[in-house]
Amino acid sequence: MDAPASGDGFTMSRFAAAAWRRAWVLVLVAGAAALAAYLVARDHPRVHEAKAVLLVGPLKAGINTLRASGPLAETYAELARSRPLLAETGRRMRQRGLREDIEVSANQTTRLVTVQARDPDPVRAARIANAHAASLVAFATRRAAAGIPSGRVQVVDPAVPGRQAVGLDATTLTILAGLLGLVVALGGVALRESSRSTIRDGGDLEAVAGVPCLASVGRAALLRRRTPVVERNPASRAADEYRLLAAKVDALGARSVAVVSVDGAPGGVVAANLVGALSASGRRVAAVDLDDVAGGERDAGDDPSAPSTGVAGDASGGRQSAGVALRRASPSTVEEAVRGGAEGARAFLRQLLAESDVVVLHPAGGADSSNGLVWARVAEATLLAVQRQRTPRREVASAVQSLRLVRARLAGAVLTAPSRRG
Repeated sequence: MDAPASGDGFTMSRFAAAAWRRAWVLVLVAGAAALAAYLVARDHPRVHEAKAVLLVGPLKAGINTLRASGPLAETYAELARSRPLLAETGRRMRQRGLREDIEVSANQTTRLVTVQARDPDPVRAARIANAHAASLVAFATRRAAAGIPSGRVQVVDPAVPGRQAVGLDATTLTILAGLLGLVVALGGVALRESSRSTIRDGGDLEAVAGVPCLASVGRAALLRRRTPVVERNPASRAADEYRLLAAKVDALGARSVAVVSVDGAPGGVVAANLVGALSASGRRVAAVDLDDVAGGERDAGDDPSAPSTGVAGDASGGRQSAGVALRRASPSTVEEAVRGGAEGARAFLRQLLAESDVVVLHPAGGADSSNGLVWARVAEATLLAVQRQRTPRREVASAVQSLRLVRARLAGAVLTAPSRRG
């Protein structure tokens, strides 16, 4: 097997070389991420947590008292989050803005209310938690009716200063952010390098194929339906794309045009809609989709329920539709023409051109098959159908080389949006 041409395919060695060439970009991205993380960590230092636990109701009591204390735990937790109690704790601590530093939770089953405080200073965190617990106890003492034990609140586990801070320190966070930035930058290099192995745009296609890119059609222009998009939706952007392509093809002056697919590109859909655009200008067009006649698979994006827009020609069974000479030939007719080689294909085309102004072909198998090369050889103009960001550059170069060898008249290329297949 021949080795792939230099620059084709995505390999680790090629990726490593690209990463080395862009080392300054990798360092810049990683440094920027690390700096941003350091600034964030500096403004948000690590904090210490301290918890004070309170019990609602008596430790031991009758079942009715205990049942009444459970829901009150939830009530006291909500009250502990209220503005008046937070303000009271702020006065105790002589500190404002404690709402973000205090969290309160409750368990109705255990009747426990937990007050959690966060602060960079572990001692102050414990003082805030105990102060807020004291504010809640004082509130319960003032509001609870005398002699009702279910409404009492008492501290059972005061907060103590924590030994370890919560969260990552600034150094660790900076290092992790720098590594993450480096990974993202390497991913960008890999994505860019892999895209270089496929056709990216019209300029890239022209550089590889050596012929002009006559049209670039979007995904909406690749849907096959019962009628061409030029007839079905003439005001659409897809119709404009095909009318522009038809005008350029008409300017070539060729009476027979072969649309050859490269690496599974939707050439059949392009050919069918090109037929519609040409016929809309009043030309008599014979649409010859040899892929359908040969029983091949439809292009990705085709509607499997829709009939073929283009069919092979046979004067015995024709009909006219919007200027298109639609005729269906038996597979044996096409096979006989192919068996005759280039001369048989030319005779087949002469039969169609006798009653048509233009013949548009879509050979089965595209540029990868002998039949596709035969029909491309006899056509007066050949167009390559290539998918953007899907067709490898080496496949386009190989197709062009094959067409040159059979002396096909390569007139241009059509770039299509990538299909939805994997």
